[in-house]
Amino acid sequence: MKRALITGITGQDGRYLSEFLASKGYQVFGLIRGQNNPKAALVVEENPALELVDGDLRDLSSLIAVMEQVQPDEVYNLGAISFVQLSFKQAELTAEITGLGVLRMLEAVRIVGARRTTRSASTRHPPRRCSARCARSRRRS
Repeated sequence: MKRALITGITGQDGRYLSEFLASKGYQVFGLIRGQNNPKAALVVEENPALELVDGDLRDLSSLIAVMEQVQPDEVYNLGAISFVQLSFKQAELTAEITGLGVLRMLEAVRIVGARRTTRSASTRHPPRRCSARCARSRRRS
């Protein structure tokens, strides 16, 4: 049986993905930060086959421990700050989770050393249109 680890399990995409993978016969694990997450009970209620594991995208050692514990065949990194107002108010936290969290997850995969398929989709917001200066530099390369 294939094993999948999903970060961002309490978000819409993480919840749908966990149900889909479980329907395909996967053993699904969801990364959750802290025991007091208000959505944890809802996520498990929606998908009883899901197993929650404690970890934090801001902490490499916790991600390594999760990778060693779960031994996933596939990692889906969906964890991000996706609420736009919060991302502007707490820009540093957004960078830590949405940006450096990807780096830490990839590093945990590398350190644990097993072959894994990793997919990362930390944001659903497309970049803004390129400025004239940006467009000129793209044409040069």
